[in-house]
Amino acid sequence: MTVVPYLALVVLAAAHAFQLLSAGYCIHRLRPRRQASCPAAASGSVTVLAPIDAVGPFSEQCMSALLAIEPRPLEIIFCAFGESEPAVALARRKLRGEDHVCVMTGRATVSANPKLDNLEKGWAAARGDHVLIVDDNVVVPPDIIGRLTGKLDGRTGPVCAAIAGDMPGNFFAHVECAFLGPFQARMLFVSDLLTPAWAIGKVLLLDRRWYDERGGLQALRAYAAEDGGASLLAQRDGLKTRYADLVVRQPLGLRSLQQVWDRQLRWAMLRKAQVGPIFALEPLGTFVLPGVAALLSAPLLGLGPLAGCLLSCTLWLLVDTVLSGICRWPVSPLTPLASLAREMLGLPLWVTAWLRRSYVWRGHSIAIGE
Repeated sequence: MTVVPYLALVVLAAAHAFQLLSAGYCIHRLRPRRQASCPAAASGSVTVLAPIDAVGPFSEQCMSALLAIEPRPLEIIFCAFGESEPAVALARRKLRGEDHVCVMTGRATVSANPKLDNLEKGWAAARGDHVLIVDDNVVVPPDIIGRLTGKLDGRTGPVCAAIAGDMPGNFFAHVECAFLGPFQARMLFVSDLLTPAWAIGKVLLLDRRWYDERGGLQALRAYAAEDGGASLLAQRDGLKTRYADLVVRQPLGLRSLQQVWDRQLRWAMLRKAQVGPIFALEPLGTFVLPGVAALLSAPLLGLGPLAGCLLSCTLWLLVDTVLSGICRWPVSPLTPLASLAREMLGLPLWVTAWLRRSYVWRGHSIAIGE
C-alpha cells in the first residue's frame, strides 16, 4: 500500500480537528459574560449612522432595535437620498419624541459606492468621536456600543460584528443562514485570532477623527468596499481590525437561490480583492479537503470510499448543526440539508469569484481590481 492513504488520513483528522476547534472557539467568543466598561463613553461619544432607503418586512424591527440602544448614543442619524424614500416616512414616525435622532436627506456625490454617498452628509454632521455605521437590515442588541467599544485600545482600528441569519422563511433562507453563522462567523472569529482580520460593514465602528485625518469617506471610496477600505487604511498604520464577541442578527424571510448566489459571490469577490492570500485558502475550511481525504483513506478505516466520505460528511454537518444550536442560530430539520447545499455551492462560488471582474450591487456595476 502506498503512503497516500496515510497522508490522507492525517489530512482528514486535521480538517475535522480544525472544524471542531474553530467551532469551540466561536462558542467561547459568544459565551455570556459581564460587560466591560465602555472606553468611548469615557473618552468621547458615539454617533450612529444608519443608511435607509426601501421598506422591507423587517425594517421596523431593525429600526426599533437602533432606537433601543443603551446607553443612548450621542445621536442617531438616519441617512437617505431623498424625502421620497419609503423608509424616510417610517423613520420620521419612529423618532417622534426622540431628541437625539434625526433624518438627513440629499446626495452631494455620485460614486460607485452609493452607501458612502448616502452616509456622506451624516458623517459631515456627526459630533461623536466615533461613528457607528449600522445597515438597515440587521437587528442590533441594546448593548451594541459597549460590546464594540470594549475592543478599543491603542492597537485597534475598525471594530465590527459578525452576522448570523435569523427568521428564515424558506429553504434557501436556511442556506443563507448556513453561510452566515456556522461558516462565516466561525471563520471570522478565527481570523480575528490568527490573522489581520477584514471588516464587515453591517456593523462598523470607526474613529471619525482618525479617518478624517486620512481623507475621510473620500479615502474609503478608493477601495471596492468601505469596510475593506477601512481595514486596509488601518493596517497601513499598524492597527488591527477587531471583532466584538457577538453576532448581530439579520432577519431573512424568503430567499431565492439567485439571491443567495449573488450575495455570496459579491462577498467572495470583495474578499478576493481585499485579502487575496487568505481567500485563496478558503476551500481548506470547507468539506472539499476532508471529503477527498475520506475517499482516499477509507480503506485504512475498514470502509469503502463512498462510506468513508458519507461518514465524514455526516460528522461535518453534525458539527455545523450543533454549533448553530448552541449559539441559538436557526436550527430545524432543514439545517443539515442547508449546510450541505452551502458546501455544494462553496467551491463553484470560489472559482467564479476568481474569474469575475465585476459585480452588480443595487443597480450599479462595480469593478474589482486585481
